[in-house]
Amino acid sequence: MAVIRRIEPRDVEGVAACMVACKGSMFGGVTGMRLWRAMAGDAAKGQLLCCVAVEDEKIVAACIAASRHFHWAFLLRHPVLSAEILWHRLKEKFGSKEPVQTDRTGPLPEEIFKYVSREKPPMTWNHCPGADRALFTGTLHEYRGRHIAAGLKQAMARESERPLVGRISAYNVISVRSNHAGGWKMWLDGDSNVVAIKYPDRGAQTSAETNTQVAAAQPNVK
Repeated sequence: MAVIRRIEPRDVEGVAACMVACKGSMFGGVTGMRLWRAMAGDAAKGQLLCCVAVEDEKIVAACIAASRHFHWAFLLRHPVLSAEILWHRLKEKFGSKEPVQTDRTGPLPEEIFKYVSREKPPMTWNHCPGADRALFTGTLHEYRGRHIAAGLKQAMARESERPLVGRISAYNVISVRSNHAGGWKMWLDGDSNVVAIKYPDRGAQTSAETNTQVAAAQPNVK
């Protein structure tokens, strides 16, 4: 059973390894242990919001959220990492680029409009004053399909004192459906993304209740 709780200092290396394994990136494509170790370390000090899923003393999933402007303080706290990020961005801007191949083109899946409003959203990913943005949620491959990410998002909403804003590809019907089931409200955000908003719920479940739901959804493996 995956136990979901807030990050602790002992979790930093495990969270970093999990995020790297999930191909998590920030700042326009920057990834690696140094980045995620810094992110997890700041979260363990309370400077970012982070919840983790732990099974057999292993971090199997994590979610990190912060305000839209967190990056300025983050970069000031980590000057060496800031230089690496700047170098990466300069290479991205001035270096040669391979054309990006994607199969996510054409009309949006009609199914998403069972859950996603076509009306103007109250917030967008790029304009969400007074809210925290869910920067990245990652679950190790072998633990996917067990509703752990949904439990993490419930825990994040419970721990946050402000609305949480997430962004999902409008072509990712499974994620849209999962967020709807978790109580997130969703609107179109641009041509191919969905903005998902979860408002604080002081009557939300306790950690024990969230863990019970995660356990119930997991296969009975012996």
